Amino acid sequence: MGINLATGIIIGIVLLVFSFYGMDFQSVVDGLKAISPVYLLPIIVIALAVQSLRSYRWGVLLRPLGTIDQLTLFSVTSVGFLAIVAFPARIGELARPYLISNRSSIPMASALATVVVERIIDTLAILAFFSIVLFSSGLPGWVVKAGGISLLVTVSAFLLVFPKASREWVLGLVHRSPDRLRFLRKWADQFNEGMAICGQPGLLVRAGALSMLIWGLNIVSFYLFFLAFGFDLPLGAAAVLMVIIIIGIAVPAAPGFIGNWHFACITGLAVFGIPKAPALSYAIVSHFFGVLTTAVLGLAFMPSNKIHFADLASLGRLKGFLKGKPG
Repeated sequence: MGINLATGIIIGIVLLVFSFYGMDFQSVVDGLKAISPVYLLPIIVIALAVQSLRSYRWGVLLRPLGTIDQLTLFSVTSVGFLAIVAFPARIGELARPYLISNRSSIPMASALATVVVERIIDTLAILAFFSIVLFSSGLPGWVVKAGGISLLVTVSAFLLVFPKASREWVLGLVHRSPDRLRFLRKWADQFNEGMAICGQPGLLVRAGALSMLIWGLNIVSFYLFFLAFGFDLPLGAAAVLMVIIIIGIAVPAAPGFIGNWHFACITGLAVFGIPKAPALSYAIVSHFFGVLTTAVLGLAFMPSNKIHFADLASLGRLKGFLKGKPG
């Protein structure tokens, strides 16, 4: 994890420097002072609703493997998303499968498969909103290309993961691996079992509908920040900004997405003519509330999950990842 952390920190620092370069700091401060606090409470309520919907959706994806109560799902999801924010290179994505394997009979590899499905469904939902905006407004070429590349990658992942034939082909390759890699076979079998959701269209449609609701609420949250800062921008601009920020934090990032979030936010708002100073004010506040909500929920549920940051960090090591336990 050391190299990933160093890379993420370097990229974050560079993007943070670009974000603050040539900035009129008094204008940034003035922008922060001008924010209308009446919109902040609804933003926090939406964040809590989104976390609840995420945990419920994960329960839907896990249903072919076992039924998990909603409180456990919400607890594990909260700690898992804290890990995503706290650790570089998306290592935190392993936290939820690890924790749910500790609190149920579901193997970590099977649970990880549901997270992979979840991420693909998420991306398809995000791109669906982006496509609607794309056909209704003129956007810069680089935004359209970024969306096209994201769609290509997502469709490729979909074709690799969802069809039973492609999964069986990959599984066959793993089972033909040398004996010294036989530990991969059990892991691959469990991962394939976790893909049972792919054979249940009804559950997939329900998960897809929940994803659309989740990202629709996120768009509303970005729009409420527009209103809080007095930006005269349409709801579609919030969808575009969300996509640009997601792309920005997908590359290696420092803990908390510091730098990546701010630069992507400034870049996205520039598409709609928002000057750099108010855009940075927007980035600071939206980032603060996003990280704050995630941190509070994650820290609140860490004791009940009997896990520490050192345990989460050790999941980045291959041994801990394959065995489904730290270290």
